[in-house]
Amino acid sequence: MPPKRKIKLAKEAAEAKGSEDDAQTEIRNDASGSTRLVPRPSGLTAEDIQAALSRYQHRISQLTESKTGSQLQELDDWRLNELPKLVKSRKPAHIEKSELERLMEWKLARGKFRPTLPALIAQNTPVKVKSSTQEAFSSLSNIKSSTPSYQSFRTLLKSLCGALKGVGPATGSLLLSISDDRVPFMSDEAYIWIMYADQGTKKKDIKYTEKGYLDYAVRMWEAAENAGTSPAELEQVAWVLGWEWISGIELAPTSKSLDGEPEAGDEQDDSSGDIPDKPKKSKRQKR
Repeated sequence: MPPKRKIKLAKEAAEAKGSEDDAQTEIRNDASGSTRLVPRPSGLTAEDIQAALSRYQHRISQLTESKTGSQLQELDDWRLNELPKLVKSRKPAHIEKSELERLMEWKLARGKFRPTLPALIAQNTPVKVKSSTQEAFSSLSNIKSSTPSYQSFRTLLKSLCGALKGVGPATGSLLLSISDDRVPFMSDEAYIWIMYADQGTKKKDIKYTEKGYLDYAVRMWEAAENAGTSPAELEQVAWVLGWEWISGIELAPTSKSLDGEPEAGDEQDDSSGDIPDKPKKSKRQKR
């Protein structure tokens, strides 16, 4: 990569990190003086879901305002409301290249900024994007169970990610979630909450692999079924709760701790204000 390009990408990443830190500080300030705690997946109630959903747009606004020139608010409305209706109205359902590029813009605006991904996405041809998403959506629609079978879902996810440049399991899950609300998008914040909040360990180990996503999806499917919501809606809830936990709001106690017993998995984490670090990877690893 040319030195000037490296410098530009490093500057963009630093600016994005600063904006994320500002948003986290505002979230901590919001919670200051309140008794609100972050519920754990195993104890999530219908009331917790509605409360988190009621804070979703406020958290989006905080992120939007923390980033100069950010269009996150507009992108989020498009991604949640306009695009799914448009995609489902097409016969057969598919996504256009321009929509894939805009989805990546939304993904990076709402989550951790990864400057190399848009360039990879841009290398896909319009025909390839249309045919690959059309095939994936068709395969997904043929899975009739309320929760997709593990092996069938794994096969179609692998096929979609293998067909498109810059599309790994996280972005692949985003594309599939546009077509079907049984599919939970894998955001960093949701991953940390669903995978680690029950143990109380705020780890940064996010596995951007096929198995890593499927482990996440299984937990989201179980939690969604137990809480009586859709996996797609649960991702919004988990994103809010993950953001709040990462930003320093404490977890709700477990039933054991309420009874005076120690919580087996809980440990202190001195990096509670950090967004998850990107694990070491090859230059062309997809997300």
